[in-house]
Amino acid sequence: MRAIFDSHLDLAWNAVSFNRDLTVSVEEIRKREEGMNDEPGRGRNTLTLVELRKAMVPVCVALMRRRMRSWRITGCWRSRGMSG
Repeated sequence: MRAIFDSHLDLAWNAVSFNRDLTVSVEEIRKREEGMNDEPGRGRNTLTLVELRKAMVPVCVALMRRRMRSWRITGCWRSRGMSG
């Protein structure tokens, strides 16, 4: 079996921005976020460390960008180069 190396996961972003515990399953996070409406992504997570373990992904890179108030746009973050 080939090892999968994922270097484009938003694990750190999801953990910090949504205050998610990535050591529990996707189902558990969705259950905890049921009825929350502070962010559009609530209850729509797609991945946690549990799923990575099940898929036998041995390595992933969790990138975290620093926050800058002027770049915040209702639940999303944009770089200076993005239009809108």
